[in-house]
Amino acid sequence: MIYIMYDFMRQSLYRGHYLGISLENHFLSKDKRFRPYVGISVSSEVATNYKKKFIEDSTFLTRNSHINYPISSGQSSSYMFNSSGFYYSTPFFGTASIGFDVRLIKDLHLNFSLGYGLQIMRYKYLEWKNNADYRELLKDGPMRSRMLHYVNAELGLRYEFSFKNKPKP
Repeated sequence: MIYIMYDFMRQSLYRGHYLGISLENHFLSKDKRFRPYVGISVSSEVATNYKKKFIEDSTFLTRNSHINYPISSGQSSSYMFNSSGFYYSTPFFGTASIGFDVRLIKDLHLNFSLGYGLQIMRYKYLEWKNNADYRELLKDGPMRSRMLHYVNAELGLRYEFSFKNKPKP
């Protein structure tokens, strides 16, 4: 089965809309009540409210202030500087999973799967002094990418609609 998919992701202040495709291969006939399957999905972010905002995940990059002490002995002053990652987009989000489909009643199914997810995130990293305008400095900063890995679990209900004309008995 091939699906067109839409995802809405929400995490703290981040809101993202994703479009993509999903492919599932079921191993047993449609008449069976229990059917194992493998699936692959690929999507991309199409809209976000978080472009050019601070990345504040402690496992990745943080918005911090640091005191910089000069190395040369001729300079005696220190100054504060900030560092942060700035989110731009997620051009790729893919998953590979294995699972099962259980028919509950005629056209209603329960699905469960476990898998691996890979996300490629685009961002810019910047360090700036307290009195500098980081928005201007950000324009010239190099774009970077980071691959993030996930364990993926899905639980869902599916109802199948038929648009075919049913033969009269």
